[in-house]
Amino acid sequence: AEAKKTNKPFFVDFYTTWCAPCKLMSKKTFTDAEVGKYAKSKFIAYQIDAEKGEGISLANQYKIRAYPTIVFFNAKGEKIGEEIGYKDVDNFLYTLEKYHKKK
Repeated sequence: AEAKKTNKPFFVDFYTTWCAPCKLMSKKTFTDAEVGKYAKSKFIAYQIDAEKGEGISLANQYKIRAYPTIVFFNAKGEKIGEEIGYKDVDNFLYTLEKYHKKK
């Protein structure tokens, strides 16, 4: 709903509590000031535990089989791609730019 209202693409970070690369992305990549600034200005960001609550059904719906998996959508809610595995700051910024162009 927020993506449609703001006409911004969005991404969903599917993670699990036991996933070491997920924890590393949360600690290093997602907390980076440049990543935060770019992501907030261009996307709606959402994190969901793939093993709890609605995360289970969403992970099944999008066939999530590895963690972390980040699924990108346009503002209409149509999937435009996904990225699997750990991304450091530079790689994640590149990924954000790539999917922002696809919106």
